[in-house]
Amino acid sequence: MTRAVRLLALVLAAALLAGACSTDVVRRLTGSDVGYSPAPWDAKDDEIDYGDRTCHQHKDESEVLTCEFGDRDGDVHLVVVGDSMTEQYLPAMDEIGRERGWRVTGMTKSACPFMSGRLDERRTQRNTSCEAWNAAALDRIRELRPDAVVNALYLMRGLDHATVRAGLARSLDTLAAAGVPAVLLDQAPRAREDVIECLEEDPEEPGRCATPLADAQDPSRVWPASSSAWLQQQVGDRVRVVAVDDLLCDADDCPVVDQGVLRYRDDHHLTATFVRSIAPELGDRVEQALAAVGG
Repeated sequence: MTRAVRLLALVLAAALLAGACSTDVVRRLTGSDVGYSPAPWDAKDDEIDYGDRTCHQHKDESEVLTCEFGDRDGDVHLVVVGDSMTEQYLPAMDEIGRERGWRVTGMTKSACPFMSGRLDERRTQRNTSCEAWNAAALDRIRELRPDAVVNALYLMRGLDHATVRAGLARSLDTLAAAGVPAVLLDQAPRAREDVIECLEEDPEEPGRCATPLADAQDPSRVWPASSSAWLQQQVGDRVRVVAVDDLLCDADDCPVVDQGVLRYRDDHHLTATFVRSIAPELGDRVEQALAAVGG
């Protein structure tokens, strides 16, 4: 037995004794290949890479941070604004921008839906940092005067949906009055459980973790289609909603792995690897929406 093998055996034995010898530990140490990417133990870190600085604001801070993506000299300028559900599309928007000559500015903040007005978490605690960030973000966008903003819709648990919906409509109205239309990405279907926790039980059988289509589109778990229609009616021709559910689901269910790509990094956030894989199709849909709103 070589020294390296003896060392590996000792590490595994120690992990077992500590009760920590999960699939994650074993496969990291043995280099096992599950046949798709990212591997479950890498998925939670598979997100946008900001390089030497972070441009996604933390939950408790209100300063507006921005980063540039896509074609920095592009003739079309988009601001991608919202919470982490919007931020997750930046890897795709970066590629789309480079391919189509679009300048893309990222302007995002954790746990903070893009909206105007008072925001109470679970109706007991006011989220003042989100309110302040949203007001500053709206001012910044009006200063930038982009061709359009891009925001991803999301039914956030613990927040009153009617309040968030009305607040989003106010922000979109304000931007429309300033000549800035909006492209809204419909919420991606939500998995029925944390996908990584499900895969830990058997990483080589991802089919077990698929979510039936009806569950993934349950209006109590994702942004309702009725709310999208309401927004369209309230704001008018300066907003368009882009469907994304068919990029994740077939007629029956929503697989967590397809064509060698792991799609989710929890139960609702998408991996950067998957988001990049849909960039060509997503780019076509965003471009069509931009043409419709005059962006």
